Amino acid sequence: MSRPSPESAGAAAGQLALWSAEPEALRIVFRESRRSHRLCVRVDRDAVVEVVVPRGTPRRHVASFLAEHEAWIARRVAGASTRPAEVFPPPLVALDAIGERRRLHLAGGAGRARLDGATPGLLRVQGAHVEGTTLRGLLRRWVVERAREVLPERAHAFARDAGFSLASVQVRTQRTRWGSCSPRRVLSLNAAILFQTPAVLRYLLAHEVAHLRHMNHSRAFWATVETLEPAWRELDRELLRGWERVPRWFRQP
Repeated sequence: MSRPSPESAGAAAGQLALWSAEPEALRIVFRESRRSHRLCVRVDRDAVVEVVVPRGTPRRHVASFLAEHEAWIARRVAGASTRPAEVFPPPLVALDAIGERRRLHLAGGAGRARLDGATPGLLRVQGAHVEGTTLRGLLRRWVVERAREVLPERAHAFARDAGFSLASVQVRTQRTRWGSCSPRRVLSLNAAILFQTPAVLRYLLAHEVAHLRHMNHSRAFWATVETLEPAWRELDRELLRGWERVPRWFRQP
């Protein structure tokens, strides 16, 4: 499911210098994608505008696309600019999709950096000089591991209750897609979905499970989604803004 974000699983890293002069007040990152079939744009919580460009797209098409969405981009940038700065290290790690909140405790000590999540409600970080990139990596890996512990079971249960079966469930750290489902009944979920609400997680599962019947976005597909999640329209709009809920330390490894 690539609707909520402008990126694809095969997006190439880096930036494309499509414009020779960008406004100083507007931070735009262009990324070329091998798998994306359409131009996409999002504004993150730091007011950075990210544009995913399918490989081979003429520059004039990119310019036209941005002009068409200029008002939307301006509103999102203005909204992001008014938000308080994100605190790091975070005092709390909230995985709202599964109703789990962990207080972060920097215990210090000697030895290599390590994170212990065995105690409910607590993430205990030990080691010397645990800060910056090291701490971000520890937190990010813990979230991914937690996602791999809980999401496959939930996905299989949802599919089973809906009368479907999955071959397997994979959990990844895609920068773009929230999820996907292959013709081989392999469901892929983005670990970042843990930062969304339980209702949004359920909608994502409904969306991907519906692809077991319709490998497209036809009217029949959306009718199937509606039988699985009647409130899908509202939740789809919420997921469209989902990256705003994902902490910066997780989005930028």
